[in-house]
Amino acid sequence: MSLRWSPKRCKTDMLKALIFDVDGTLVDSERHGHRIAYNRAFSESGLNWNWGEETYSQLVKVCGARERLRQFLGSTAVDGLSWIADDPEAFIEDLYQKKTRHFVSIAETGALSPRPGISRLLHEARQKGLTLAIASSSDETNVRTLLRHAFAENIESWFQYIGAGDTAVQKKPDPEIYRTVLQKLGISPNQCLAFEDSGPGLNAASAAGIPTIVTWNEYSRNDCFQGAALVVEHLEGDRNPATTRFGAGKTSDPERIDLQTLHRVHEHWLNYGEPFPTPSNAHPGRRRDRSEHDRFHCVQPTQHS
Repeated sequence: MSLRWSPKRCKTDMLKALIFDVDGTLVDSERHGHRIAYNRAFSESGLNWNWGEETYSQLVKVCGARERLRQFLGSTAVDGLSWIADDPEAFIEDLYQKKTRHFVSIAETGALSPRPGISRLLHEARQKGLTLAIASSSDETNVRTLLRHAFAENIESWFQYIGAGDTAVQKKPDPEIYRTVLQKLGISPNQCLAFEDSGPGLNAASAAGIPTIVTWNEYSRNDCFQGAALVVEHLEGDRNPATTRFGAGKTSDPERIDLQTLHRVHEHWLNYGEPFPTPSNAHPGRRRDRSEHDRFHCVQPTQHS
């Protein structure tokens, strides 16, 4: 049975906050930021490793830099590097510190840019008094550097709370970071929207009970986005329309993903517990059979020609 609005529910579950992942969601920072920083750290350490696009597209699914390095070490031959086995955690920590230094250097040049529509949406939300927060698997140094240098102005102070990877024992898809942010903000999951770019991020936010908007990218385009409130290529509109996808459908929707849209997405999710209706998923609120439900929620983006 679908939930329906009541005056009491509408009042207590008003949209109060927007919680953002950072890498790949706020900022396009993976391909030309983190990946390059890893490779520079490898070179500085005298390693002949190089994470190309194909390798990184798999490793990026592992949240957290140290965790990513552990995953790589556990799946690659380290012939001639037997000394790593003596203290692998020290080796990983050394690489991580070098990688962080290189990433900060890249970010401080302003070479990394916000995702389309993000700057506009942050300005709109701030002007309307919505609380902004961060829930990222990256460490706080990386997050704050991006907030200071990736945008036209320093937006670090715009966020009431910055939840980062070094404050969470468990990384995404575990919901720990989102539960921490909710606690710090003093709000319930129904009073906010999360923004993510990947399956693991969506799973983390969903496990915390937060309706989530996914802005997919080239690394996450084939992730399963089951349980998302809305799945779009990016947040922009007008001359750069966002591509909205659900199930087998695909439409270019020129509507800007603005605050009005977010309120509608939030209200629809709380009302029906299903993704926001777009031209490609039509008939909001009607009952679906299981096979249709699965197609509707698990979106597999089509490849560009």
